[in-house]
Amino acid sequence: MKAAVIFRLLAPTILIFGMINPLSWLLFSIGLQVRSLKIALAIAPIVVTAYIIGLPYGPAGVASAYSIAMSLWLIPHIIWCLHGTVISPRDLLLAVSRPFASGCIAGLCAFAIQQYFGPSSGAVVRLVLGGGVMFTIYVLVLLFALRQLGFYLELFRGLKRSPTVNGSA
Repeated sequence: MKAAVIFRLLAPTILIFGMINPLSWLLFSIGLQVRSLKIALAIAPIVVTAYIIGLPYGPAGVASAYSIAMSLWLIPHIIWCLHGTVISPRDLLLAVSRPFASGCIAGLCAFAIQQYFGPSSGAVVRLVLGGGVMFTIYVLVLLFALRQLGFYLELFRGLKRSPTVNGSA
């Protein structure tokens, strides 16, 4: 049960890494590996400092300090990565806004289901039910309520049509 608390405290970093990791792929693909290295060298002391700040408060303190540090680092990281590229922070915000909104709505629905059934039902049942509800709500909201079905169908059609590596089909 104590591990669950740590994972909850680390949950914001999952979202943050989901946003900042693809930015390193962007930097590599456009030849800005040196910038990526400088960013990595900037993140290291931030993480170490967060760990040191949280250490007196135990594992929960370290997890909290790490999540807070990464949350504070998110915007500067995005701006630094995108500076001088053809992608603006606004472009990134528009690209992630619909999936993010769908995820928030789905997460809230799954949380509500978990609260409704409570701890009396087994952990596996709650996990399967919560995961199923979250996945279903996410897909329905993203594809239909936010009208992204056409976008994703076209994306998958494009992937199906795209040539393989070295031009061989």
